[in-house]
Amino acid sequence: KTDYIEAQQTGVWFPRIEPGMFVKKGGLIGTVKDFFGNVIGEYRASEDCRIMYNHYGLSINKGDNVAACGIVKHSVLL
Repeated sequence: KTDYIEAQQTGVWFPRIEPGMFVKKGGLIGTVKDFFGNVIGEYRASEDCRIMYNHYGLSINKGDNVAACGIVKHSVLL
């Protein structure tokens, strides 16, 4: 399963991740700031996941994908 995360605001994108990174549930993926530097949006992983890609441009528009997270299902081998 893949979780595609959409920007809910227009502003400046500051990613905290890179493709291939593992992010735990609740981990910070990135923030959107307004043009004065105020944080107006924060994006976190909804599940444990591996980042497949993320938005690299500085500007971001509402509705743009900020990242795609491949959901990791943990299993135990006995």
